[in-house]
Amino acid sequence: MLRFERKFRTSTSDSASVALRLKAMLPGLVEDYPDRVVHSLYFDDSASRHYQEHSDGAGERSKFRIRWYRTENVNSIAAPIAPLFDLSRCSLVNFEAKLRIGSLISKSSQVSESGLIGDLSRRFASPLCYESLARKAGASTTFPDLIAPVVFVSYVRRYLRFAGTQIRVTVDSSIRVGGFNPECVETIPLPGDPVIIETKCAPSDLTDVARRLRSLPWPEVAFSKYMKASRSVQAG
Repeated sequence: MLRFERKFRTSTSDSASVALRLKAMLPGLVEDYPDRVVHSLYFDDSASRHYQEHSDGAGERSKFRIRWYRTENVNSIAAPIAPLFDLSRCSLVNFEAKLRIGSLISKSSQVSESGLIGDLSRRFASPLCYESLARKAGASTTFPDLIAPVVFVSYVRRYLRFAGTQIRVTVDSSIRVGGFNPECVETIPLPGDPVIIETKCAPSDLTDVARRLRSLPWPEVAFSKYMKASRSVQAG
């Protein structure tokens, strides 16, 4: 499914007040799901191809990740995490390919049960697995080298939606990043502790979204958690 995404950076680190303000400014905006902690583990190949695509602003660029969620202990996001142990406790894990072509986003995912996570190095470092997902997303990417987990991102997400539509609005806060360590990841907060609003909609809803969002007081930004994490890890 193709979609458009727009992002806005607020001037506060209080996501609850941002969500309340959004609902006050945007009629019809309702809670969609309970808040969750989102954990994402991003992969790249030996040449850092995906990082370079994003750094160069390539017209077609992709990224690959394992994503899992926690609804409990939302306030403990700063605690160190053992990714493989945490993954093993999850009932479902999403393995995702996300492709951007110009302004359009395409995402494909494969849901795996937790029992498969023990074989992470074989299952999720297989080029064939990534190529299959890339094709589903519409990319022509091939992977001559094995890819491996490189950076870790976690944050708290609030889920909103315009009632009666598929137009989604999310509010992300407490964004933390770190390099990959299978035993324990120590994350650090992004400078400024930003709260990021994201809107997601189908191309057919783009005009409607623009009309609904024109009153937002926050600047629209290009903001990639993956790139923020990668640059933070590279900076050491």
